Amino acid sequence: MKFFKNLDIIAPEIKLNVLRQESLKSTSGGILSIILAILSILAFCAFGRDIIEKKSPIIQLNTKDNQDRVYHYSSDNFTIMFAVTDNNNWSPIKEVSRKMKLYFNIRNTNATNNSGANASNLIDINHDLVPCSKEIVDPDVLPNLITDISFYWCVSRNISYDLVN
Repeated sequence: MKFFKNLDIIAPEIKLNVLRQESLKSTSGGILSIILAILSILAFCAFGRDIIEKKSPIIQLNTKDNQDRVYHYSSDNFTIMFAVTDNNNWSPIKEVSRKMKLYFNIRNTNATNNSGANASNLIDINHDLVPCSKEIVDPDVLPNLITDISFYWCVSRNISYDLVN
């Protein structure tokens, strides 16, 4: 029975000494610890077997909706804007345009060539970002800005794309 007492890993730790011990170990606690260890090993073997063997993994497919949806993005109806700030205090970094070139990249992965077949290469289109102004940004957005609008950068107007989900 002393063997099981020594194996008791779920014994409650108490801040007082009981019989000059810092924890109260028991035979039933040792037996429960062995059962807990065996169940943990069995659970790992049952659920982790496909991770180790890499055979017949348990997967879950989403078959609800596989249709591509096309969203029309236009800079006139959707504003993309951001401010470059210091991570420590959210203060804007001044003269950002002198330190880096800011641009918006659109990658067309459903590009088709003239024959209608999928093209083998992707089409990347870069648009330079411009400083935001009250004329570009929706007035409803202005109260939510973390700093003055002059520190924000926007996608310029008259840009329009069909985005496929």
